[in-house]
Amino acid sequence: MAEHVRFSVDTGVAVYFCDPRSPWQRGSNENTNGLLRQYFPKSSNLATATQADLDAVAAELNGRPRQTLNWMSPSEKLAEVMR
Repeated sequence: MAEHVRFSVDTGVAVYFCDPRSPWQRGSNENTNGLLRQYFPKSSNLATATQADLDAVAAELNGRPRQTLNWMSPSEKLAEVMR
């Protein structure tokens, strides 16, 4: 995030930072962490995961409908926004 100012200038998208030790400010992030724990429990060694393993989990999570996206998947919503 060292380039957040440049990103904001180039894209017109504001960047916000949450306060330290304030998980309630990062609901989406905390939810995603919980979903990832279904695939990689805390005792997991991510060094043993292959790129194919990580890609498969990412594809599954990005294909999962979300209430916050009006029951669209992140992949569907991104495609809609990019049109």
